[in-house]
Amino acid sequence: MALWQHAASRVELTRGEPWFATMDELEPELLAEVKQKSGWDDKFGDRQQEVVVIGLSMDKQAVTDRLDQCLLTDGEMAEESAGCVWFMDDPWPEWEEEDDD
Repeated sequence: MALWQHAASRVELTRGEPWFATMDELEPELLAEVKQKSGWDDKFGDRQQEVVVIGLSMDKQAVTDRLDQCLLTDGEMAEESAGCVWFMDDPWPEWEEEDDD
């Protein structure tokens, strides 16, 4: 999973922690805690995206409308493969582990 942070001209793309929903085995106590705190969805688990838009004199409704146009339709969501919530090719290369040395 990638963590993309973008503020003004500063852009940072780093490796993020995986979603708990992608982990094969979790301790029952940890899974219960994650479900309580993350807004767990029965289909998608804790997978979610967050977009924060900050600006002066912005047209909130215009920004919301434009972002809503980016959402998948119900038909596109229905096309997903069984057990896979992302049916499009991932354009990013695999993350390489970094040495902490």
